[in-house]
Amino acid sequence: GVQLLSASALIRLALAFHALDAGAHALLLGRGGSAVAGMHGSAGSAMAAVPLIGSLALMDYMVYGPGSALLALVQPVLYCSLAALVQLGLAMTAGASLNGSTGEPEQPHVKRVGHLTSLGLNVAMGFGVARILAGAISISASTAGISVQWGEPLFATASLLAALLFAVDAARTLAGASTTTPAAGTAHVNGSSRPETPSTMDRVEATAMPAHSLALALLASHAGHLEVLGPDGSLPSALPPLAYGLILAAVALLCQLLLALAPAGPEAGVPHAQQTAQLPLQAGLALGLVGLGVRLWLPLAAVVVPGTLLLLPAEAREGLRGVLGAFGGAAGGAAEYLASCTQAYVKQRQYAKEVLHAQRADAMAAEVERELARKAP
Repeated sequence: GVQLLSASALIRLALAFHALDAGAHALLLGRGGSAVAGMHGSAGSAMAAVPLIGSLALMDYMVYGPGSALLALVQPVLYCSLAALVQLGLAMTAGASLNGSTGEPEQPHVKRVGHLTSLGLNVAMGFGVARILAGAISISASTAGISVQWGEPLFATASLLAALLFAVDAARTLAGASTTTPAAGTAHVNGSSRPETPSTMDRVEATAMPAHSLALALLASHAGHLEVLGPDGSLPSALPPLAYGLILAAVALLCQLLLALAPAGPEAGVPHAQQTAQLPLQAGLALGLVGLGVRLWLPLAAVVVPGTLLLLPAEAREGLRGVLGAFGGAAGGAAEYLASCTQAYVKQRQYAKEVLHAQRADAMAAEVERELARKAP
C-alpha cells in the first residue's frame, strides 16, 4: 500500500540519518561537532515523529487495507512522510551551512521553512490519527443518547496511544521545545554538558517515549489474535487473559504521564506514587510478553535472565535469591496442597464407584433370589 511504502522509505532514511550522525560523532571527534549537532538538532522534530508515522501507517493498513495510487492524495501518512523528509533535508542543509565560530545558521529562511514544515507535519499526523480513530470506533445517535462502540480492545488501545503521542508531539511543537536541541547557555566540554533541571515538557516526553514500543506490541498482539477473535473482533471476552497485560501497561503509562504533568514533578504529592505506577506497568508488560507467545519469551528469557544475573551486584543477587527461594517455597507448598487435594478427590471418587458397584451387586443378587423364589415349587 501507499501508506506502508511511504512510511518504510522514511524509516530507512531516518536509520541512515542516525547512522550518519553516530559516525560523525565517532569520527570527527569535535572537529565537525557543531555542524553535526546542528543537523541533529534541526532534525529533532522529524526524528521524533518517525516512530509515530510508522505506527500510523500500520494502523491505517489494518483498518482500511492497502492504499491505492489513485487515493494517494487523500492519504495522511503520505503527507506525514513527505513533511518529515523535507524536515530531514532542511536539517542537512542547516547543518552544512552552520558557521563554525558562532554555531548560528547563515540562512534564516531555512528556519522559517522548517517551522512551516513542522506545522504541516503535525496537521497531517492529526488527520492520520483522526482517520484511524474514525475507523476504530462507531458512533450511533438515537433518542436515548449517543453510543460510542470500540472495536477490538488491543487495536483500540493502540489507537489511543497514537492519539496520546500525537498530543505530546503537538504540545512540544507549540511550546517550541525539542529534547534533541541543546539548551541555550550550556557549556559543552568534550561533547558533554552540565545537566539542567528538566521541564514539565521534558518529563512528559520522557514518560511517553515507551508508548511507541507499547503501541507496536499491541498491534502485534492484535494481528496474532485476529483468527481467535473472528471477523468482527468486537467481543473483549474473546481475548486470552494474558492479552490484557498490554492494556494494563497502557493504563499504567497514562498514570505515569499524569504524574509527570504535576508542577513539582512525580516526587510531589502522594509518597511513592511513581513506584506505585511502575508496578502495574511492569506487571502488564510481563503478562503481555508472555501473551505474545512461548516462542518469543522463552528464548528472550534464556538470554536476558543470565545476563541480568551476571550484571547484578552481590547484594541484589542475594536479595533475588531470597525472593526466588520464598517464591519457590510458596509454589512448592501450593503444589503439595494441590496434589493432596487431587489424591483425596481421586480416592473419594474411587470409594464412591466401589460403593455404587457394591449396591448394584446387592441389587442384582436380590433380583436373582426373587426370581429363584418365584420359580421354586
